[in-house]
Amino acid sequence: MVVAELATNAVRHSRSGGERGWFGLEVTMAEIAYVAVTDLGGGCVPTIRSEMPGCEPREGGYGLLTVSKLALTMGLHGSSEDGFTVWADMDLRRPRQSDAVQQATLVS
Repeated sequence: MVVAELATNAVRHSRSGGERGWFGLEVTMAEIAYVAVTDLGGGCVPTIRSEMPGCEPREGGYGLLTVSKLALTMGLHGSSEDGFTVWADMDLRRPRQSDAVQQATLVS
């Protein structure tokens, strides 16, 4: 799901979705997996939408919020001109016993 969301965002919100567009995918599998998608830029800075009343996302807009809830941590680097890389560290070990949902902080 995380790969699908990051890749979809690259295609929908950057030049990656245009003619001759492309995006890069990097996955490192370990107990803590690293997933990163690099786009071609041209869009807005990727942000995690707020869940606070009155700050609801526009149509859709929940993808990075969902990723942030699944990830240990996530972040981005780059620019609208050169492209962004959005990454997430995912814990592939056994699920925690706690039912508490934690949201990862977006770092750059």
